[in-house]
Amino acid sequence: MKVSRLSLALLLCASCPSEQPVDARAFIEAMLAASTACEDSFLARAEPTFLEAQVQAQVEVSIASFERNLANAQVEFSRPAYNACLAAAQAEDCATLRSETGPCGSVFRGRVDVDQTCAEGVECAPGLSCFQERDQCGVCRPIAVVGDTCADRTCESGAYCDEGTCAAEPTPTQFHEGDACVPASGCGGVLSGLACVDQRCAPMELVGEGDACDIGIGAVRYCVDSSSTRSCEGDVCLQRPGLGSACSAAGACDATTGACVDGQCLDEGQPGDTCASSFGCRLGARCSSGTCSSFTNVAAPPTCE
Repeated sequence: MKVSRLSLALLLCASCPSEQPVDARAFIEAMLAASTACEDSFLARAEPTFLEAQVQAQVEVSIASFERNLANAQVEFSRPAYNACLAAAQAEDCATLRSETGPCGSVFRGRVDVDQTCAEGVECAPGLSCFQERDQCGVCRPIAVVGDTCADRTCESGAYCDEGTCAAEPTPTQFHEGDACVPASGCGGVLSGLACVDQRCAPMELVGEGDACDIGIGAVRYCVDSSSTRSCEGDVCLQRPGLGSACSAAGACDATTGACVDGQCLDEGQPGDTCASSFGCRLGARCSSGTCSSFTNVAAPPTCE
């Protein structure tokens, strides 16, 4: 009898001692690792260093959120759902992890009923959402669907509040290989992995250091890790300069080690440092209003009675 990886993981988990404590770090790290493995887009293959930095930046934030939920009397924790979700993550069972009705969506369930006070959405019972102003306590209200008022409710996923009424978000433009296209607008580029060639959408190519590359909306040959450690300069994929060197012609440095400051690659660009452009912050931070801000700069929910 053939046993799937998920079935085997569930069997192994079922044999674990019942007193084994819930491990927030192991759970979050397994979930994030699986999310990376399940992400098979062209963008993920084109920017692996940046993607990994984003994943790592989310670890501590996600662990803090998980532990906060465990300690929250307004939130119910399901050990069976936790076990099944962890097993799915460890087995890299992408279908289960993506399922809206799978175990990962029911590890935590809110206890707060309609019209009662909430600090964040996880506290609200199924079918409800925490309607609140930024950094303020809110109220659990039924989730509004397209056409419903959103004056005092949150719109469902895939909709937004448009002048007091939930409206469907525009469907993103889809590009497919072989579709007719116009060079001036392209075929989505790195987001889709397609470029407009001879007025037809064609697959882009990933190239490494020393290889010929292109830039711009019509780029076909994409220099891997262009947003962090390499850049396409003079039609060649080059390693970005390191600490102590002059910044590249584009004003970039190896973002894993430093940032471009006044034309030189320096050990700067950490959260809190000043910046003049996106090249003034190292990997894991972004330039916002002249200051490098961490990807993990997420405010904790308010304390509510």
